[in-house]
Amino acid sequence: MTQEEKLQRLLEMQEHPERYTEEEIRQLMTDEECRQLYEQMVRATDAIFSEKVTAKETTAIAPQRRWIQVAAAFIGVLRI
Repeated sequence: MTQEEKLQRLLEMQEHPERYTEEEIRQLMTDEECRQLYEQMVRATDAIFSEKVTAKETTAIAPQRRWIQVAAAFIGVLRI
């Protein structure tokens, strides 16, 4: 499985965990590259949401847009 396929699978698992068994998730997370990708995703998400955002800004940003921002930040980290 390529790195892009692993990333796609991780994103799919985050959005739709009900589609995967615990065993499938465990197998994916035992892969070193997948685990590192997941850790980078978590760090990117933490960095994005740790910024102070006013209540007005929070309601203005749709949840889908936040995921796009998280994915864009993560892809940017991967490209470095």
